[in-house]
Amino acid sequence: MRASRSLVLALLWCLACTRSPALVAPTPPLPAPGTVTASSPTPVQSPTPTPRPTPTAAPTATPSPTPVLYRSPLSGQALATPPPRPLAVQIDNHPDARPQTGLTDADLVYETPTEAQLTRLTALFQTRAPEVVGPVRSARLVDLAILPMHDAVLVYSGAAQGVTQALLGAGAELLHAEGNATPAGWRDWSRSMPHNLYVSVPALREVATELGWERPTAASSLLFGPPAPGGEPALYLVIPYAQGQVEFRYDRASNRYRRWVDGAPHVDARSNEPVAPANVVVLVTEFWYRELPAGWTVEQSLDLDLSSGGEAWLLRDGHVYRARWERPAEREPLRLLDARTGQPLPLGEGQTWICIVSPEIASRVEVG
Repeated sequence: MRASRSLVLALLWCLACTRSPALVAPTPPLPAPGTVTASSPTPVQSPTPTPRPTPTAAPTATPSPTPVLYRSPLSGQALATPPPRPLAVQIDNHPDARPQTGLTDADLVYETPTEAQLTRLTALFQTRAPEVVGPVRSARLVDLAILPMHDAVLVYSGAAQGVTQALLGAGAELLHAEGNATPAGWRDWSRSMPHNLYVSVPALREVATELGWERPTAASSLLFGPPAPGGEPALYLVIPYAQGQVEFRYDRASNRYRRWVDGAPHVDARSNEPVAPANVVVLVTEFWYRELPAGWTVEQSLDLDLSSGGEAWLLRDGHVYRARWERPAEREPLRLLDARTGQPLPLGEGQTWICIVSPEIASRVEVG
């Protein structure tokens, strides 16, 4: 029994000595302290540059043509188109006719005494075309001088027979508001006759076109420019017409002369705007009665001299200039010369109001 146990122990010892050792995975060596192991870098692809556009030469700009500027020979204002012929409208200035309509739109106004010592207004329209102008009244002999000076067509309500014959004999082109220009005229029955006849400037131009009278003007221009040296400060002008005292009062804010008649402001009937020209001219000349044949009779009409020259005043920009007026030729406008130096006196741009007076009235004109 003891021998058997010894044999078993011997066999077990032999088996233990012949078993293969266990396989153990090798451990990689650790790097030495302070040593950095470099890894192979992943290559980075450089961005492909975007191609720049080839610069193109900018085209040379064609300069715009300088616009041709025209100027009104009546007001000096710049216009985009050639100025048309003026329409010279005879406007009533009787107290019952005031306030009138359209005077604020006129480029040039002549104020002239009549046989009854009232004044008649000849308003010339060129740069504006108001729809309502009036009241319209009859022609006078002064129109024989005004029309050729400005290449104008006359708009009127009739005239004495002798005056009509004189106008036609001079070759004047006439638009009768109740005759050949009836489509452009009408009566306003809210007013009493004869102070209620009105016209439309656009409609008048249509009639003038049909008659072959509408075209760019051939008139010479009034002289416009900066104020001449030598003027004296003046804030008002008073003209004692026989049938209505007229005043022009300088308004600094607008640089215009507000017109007053018989102590009341002169305004437009429709807009209530003041009548306020940029220039006021007082022109002194002689008046007389002229006999005109009228059928089997002879008429007497008040005439005046607008050819020989004479004394004048010019008010503009708050100053007054003593002047002399002249008219070089029948178809030339009036010229103003400084009474002391003889140099031309230009007007300011805008409306001009020309008051024609006799020497007797001129002696009582007040300026200050």
